[in-house]
Amino acid sequence: MSQAPVRRRLQARQSSLIDAETLPDLARSYSDASALLEIARSLLGASRPPEILGRLLHATLGLTGASHTVGYVYVPARRKLQLAVAFGLTPPAKSEHLTLSRSDYQLLSESEGAAVFPVRVECEGGYEPLPKGTLRRWAESLEAAFLLPLVVHSELVAIAVVGPRIGREPYTAETLEILERAAALAAQAISSGAAQSESPSEQQYPTVPEIDVRAPSQVLRRLRELRLSHPVLNRILGESPAMLRLLEEAVSVGPTRCPVLIQGETGCGKELLARAVHEISPRIKGPFEVVDCGSIPKELIESELFGHERGAFTGAVRDRRGMFEMAHRGTVFLDELGELPLPAQTRLLRVLQEGYFRRVGGEEAIQVDVRVVAATNRDLWDEVEAGRFRRDLYYRVSVLTLHVPPLRERKSDIPLLARRFAQTAAEEMGTPALRIDAALEAQLLEHHFPGNIRELQNLITALAVGGSSGNGAPNLGRMLRRPATLAPGTEPPKRGDRSMGNWVLTHLRRHGFNVAAAGRMLKVAQSKEGTLDAPVADRTTLTYYLQGECLREFCEAEFDVERAARSLAGGPYLTGVVGRRLRSLLKVLASSAEADGGLVQARRLCEKRMPKLPSSYHAYLDRALQSYIDQRWKLAG
Repeated sequence: MSQAPVRRRLQARQSSLIDAETLPDLARSYSDASALLEIARSLLGASRPPEILGRLLHATLGLTGASHTVGYVYVPARRKLQLAVAFGLTPPAKSEHLTLSRSDYQLLSESEGAAVFPVRVECEGGYEPLPKGTLRRWAESLEAAFLLPLVVHSELVAIAVVGPRIGREPYTAETLEILERAAALAAQAISSGAAQSESPSEQQYPTVPEIDVRAPSQVLRRLRELRLSHPVLNRILGESPAMLRLLEEAVSVGPTRCPVLIQGETGCGKELLARAVHEISPRIKGPFEVVDCGSIPKELIESELFGHERGAFTGAVRDRRGMFEMAHRGTVFLDELGELPLPAQTRLLRVLQEGYFRRVGGEEAIQVDVRVVAATNRDLWDEVEAGRFRRDLYYRVSVLTLHVPPLRERKSDIPLLARRFAQTAAEEMGTPALRIDAALEAQLLEHHFPGNIRELQNLITALAVGGSSGNGAPNLGRMLRRPATLAPGTEPPKRGDRSMGNWVLTHLRRHGFNVAAAGRMLKVAQSKEGTLDAPVADRTTLTYYLQGECLREFCEAEFDVERAARSLAGGPYLTGVVGRRLRSLLKVLASSAEADGGLVQARRLCEKRMPKLPSSYHAYLDRALQSYIDQRWKLAG
């Protein structure tokens, strides 16, 4: 394809970039697109390609209504595009890498700041479609609407694959122009950060901070820095690597305008985190309004959110402002979003898309500037597939997602939390503080805490009231709720083994679940230091513990592959690669369970395929095999 049209478009874009008279009108007419541009500007200080690319694509997904986005970084040494992030789509295995031909690289690299390459849809603005060939076939395998190259100084650094809009509406020329500008800023951020100094050819990019869990001083130092910069984070207690990752993510999403979805179990502190996100944002001086979607009758929820006019319904004796109106220039926190009825979901989607609403019974359109932070203890994707939650709303509210870890995944924080709760209870009751001695601490660490932090707080308060000697250990046994067993006659994994599994998952997440790369890093550390202070020292052990964690999470997710993969991945970026590993393991289980001989024979066959599976995971293996025999799960296709 001739490059002349691309060069002409480049000259036109360079001229328009300095045309200050047209930009305000464009921003006013396309508020979503201007928000995307703001997100891209905020990425200039980032350092890692997946962080930069992930924020750009997350914003694209939510602000344009795209069905999915996929990001690839370019590895110059191998002339290869490598998968870095994906939202809304799990790329097929054959599409995770693409070696670019010289002509394809030239086509993409000469498009600096001025090109969108349509694939399956027509795009306004005179963009020429991607020519037929290997690159187009690769883009079609990803169900791409168009490709958006990230180019700096005629060098390709990354590429964004954007799917069609939900509802198949066309992309307007103005929207695509904003996407071009945001991509140019993201490309500059990648280049300026020298983020390609370490070769990505040997590993997937990590999506969690590279914190050495064996060096707590590093964790504490970084936490002190975060809390010094953002004092609001002092309200969120915790010194574990899991909490550091969460607070890092909260700080990164706080300054943006995008909606935030906070996911976590009941009692893990989602509202506290939502308030922190609000106070880190530029909206700190604005209101923070809380709506408990689960406690409001469905007949009144729309009135609560959007207000009503006098006479709109029986009992509406005066005009009333809703939460969105009261939260103007601030944040509205929608707690338990999954409880929102479908009619209210439709109206919420309209507010997120257009920025205005009408009161119940009213005719006047009310414009508001509100950021939405939502929380749920449900798996919203399961709700989407069950038809209880709108798919388009899901993509809107989950532009940025924070996962709050349950207390059982951050047990090292339990003593700190317990002492704080004991001090608080003592101050409220005017009595000496409950003494958290070694015996009580040990008992607390052994408990599963299905109610998370709220259960721990209530437990410590009860002990403070009933523990006359100042030591609550004798009373603890009768107060604790015993966790459910895995199966009759089986014991849960030992505490040491569970800690081992957590360590393995953390290590593998840092290496994108590339077991070979993770194993090599262990060997490098061992060769440099002579000895290795780690519970796992070889690739084989990593593999077997990963298999065990896959079995455990699959059982705890009630045999839901997608839920298990998301939990194992620890975030959205790695769900695809983890899902493929999990399905590969489940194929082994399925083939073993289909053999004659029942559970005993199936277990024997699995033991031949996984001879070093740690014993603490055998109960999960039996449970998964028996459930397959009982037809409680099956593999798709």
